[in-house]
Amino acid sequence: MSSDIDMPYIEFIDRVVTNIRTSLELNGILINLCDDKSFKIGGLVTSFILNIKERDKVLCMNAGYYRCPHCYIYGTPFKKCLKFPPSTLTDVYARMNTSFRVDVTIAEDEYGRPMRGLCGKSPLLKLDYFDPTRMVPVEVMHTFDLGIVPYYMRAWMGKLASLQDGPKPEWVLSTDQQKTLQERIRNVQLPHGFTRKLDLNDFESWKADSMFFLEF
Repeated sequence: MSSDIDMPYIEFIDRVVTNIRTSLELNGILINLCDDKSFKIGGLVTSFILNIKERDKVLCMNAGYYRCPHCYIYGTPFKKCLKFPPSTLTDVYARMNTSFRVDVTIAEDEYGRPMRGLCGKSPLLKLDYFDPTRMVPVEVMHTFDLGIVPYYMRAWMGKLASLQDGPKPEWVLSTDQQKTLQERIRNVQLPHGFTRKLDLNDFESWKADSMFFLEF
């Protein structure tokens, strides 16, 4: 078993899977209502919504050059991070449920050596119907509201490290444009109970719900 696998976490997920198989799928879960009535629910778990770090733990993926459970595109080092160039050969590079499980088997047979980003067998693969390439989507808050949106905000405000030297690109907001944007944000009618101040001068400390408003 690879040292990249978080065993306490995997043991917890294994118990979750056991409960899914015995309680939800086979026997169903009994829901008791306050008026002495009850009903039973059952079915299949169709997805696990996780951030990237937790997704990697659940699927037993390591933080190597194969970062995506949906494809085999190899990451290229670029300025202290990995860049994944798009490919026109989508069908060639796409991971499938069957190929994912084959790679897991190879990783286990190779004494825990990662195989195309996979370090071992996830307990979720005990669910025969489970497709690890489709049923573990990354949730929007960490990837978009706290990822892409803040990045573009830093770019537009000229805060990126790559913009500190030399002339600013034309898409960097001028002082007047920043003031106009701030005025428009102030005029937005926010939902009742939303008390955060949307100050552009402090945008790097905004929470996800604040970034969410910029998407509109």
